[in-house]
Amino acid sequence: YNDDVNIPAVVRSFAISEDEAVRYHPFGCGEYIIAARSIGSPNGVINLAKCLEATLHEGRDPWTGNRTGPVAPSVESFKSFEQLWAAYAAQVEHHVAACAKQEKIEYEIAGRETTFLFISALYDDCFKKARPLLSGGVKYLGGTIETYGNITTADSLRAIEELVFRQKSIALRDLVAACDANFQGTQGAAARRLLLAVPKYGNDEDRADAMACKVHEHVCRFTRDQAARVGLHSYLVVVINNWANVVFGQTTHATPDGRLSGEPLSNANNPTAGADRQGTTAFLNSLVKLDPGIHAGAVQNMKFSRELFGRSRPKLEALLGTYWRKGGSQAMINVVSPTDLQAAMKEPEKWGHLMIRVGGFSARFVDLPLSCQQDILRRTCNE
Repeated sequence: YNDDVNIPAVVRSFAISEDEAVRYHPFGCGEYIIAARSIGSPNGVINLAKCLEATLHEGRDPWTGNRTGPVAPSVESFKSFEQLWAAYAAQVEHHVAACAKQEKIEYEIAGRETTFLFISALYDDCFKKARPLLSGGVKYLGGTIETYGNITTADSLRAIEELVFRQKSIALRDLVAACDANFQGTQGAAARRLLLAVPKYGNDEDRADAMACKVHEHVCRFTRDQAARVGLHSYLVVVINNWANVVFGQTTHATPDGRLSGEPLSNANNPTAGADRQGTTAFLNSLVKLDPGIHAGAVQNMKFSRELFGRSRPKLEALLGTYWRKGGSQAMINVVSPTDLQAAMKEPEKWGHLMIRVGGFSARFVDLPLSCQQDILRRTCNE
């Protein structure tokens, strides 16, 4: 964790003084709290890729046919990317607003039902105020919402912007039909080739990274603005990852970035596995473009080969040193070879010692669900 970046970021995101911000702690899977001064455990999650999916299906979930958010225009009615973006933003805002209200209600009910006396004793202001934690005792009563599929969504929107509205090489209705069919058939396969060819976030490519920043800043800023509306000190996004990207991916249709139906969504705010093809420097350059001062923590998953920590150690130190100086906020590093991971999947009884950073926490690789193991294996290994 880079305090030179994170302390000013916490000042901005939590709207507190620097004296308070130096007390920030990574908590849970990496979300921030102010030690002994705040509470803000995640009590809501949102799958941004499903919001885009609903946008492209008139506000319905194509898996169930049920309406999940505001009614969206038909795909034929979108005459510009800006119109599509506005419809997508409306889906996101509908769900974030509901989650913010839910967070406030949860605190009210929990505070009414119990005093949390032991935990209250560990917070600075509870004794001073003679009030329990959730009944006016804690100094900063805040909340957080976990976002998933951020980069899947950004890459999908970028592909739509480029192919549908800029190049006009595919109609939006045909693109949606190809996704709904999981890119089956000749036309579906051709559409997927077009989608996969559009440059993706993680390659230091200006347009792709700008779209990632647009998606990031929209959900973070709208979420932050909900705090005053519902009566919390803060309400902030956390871009963390356990393996919910795998679970949510299982019920998310094929997406316009070329991802197949049921595959994992992008991990935290990292590039989609395999999409970062321009090397480690380009990958890290993309990471530092996302503003860290509008959320309550994000994890940056990186997988390096053992060789980089051996004979190429000076290069690795220069690489990461530059990343920190350019504004890198955090690094979560796995040093493991794909060969070891594959061996552990084949003979788990021999690999009980293998520990992996999943996304804000560590776990024995062999104890993880198969789908999560496969997702970790798919992550780009920087060599």
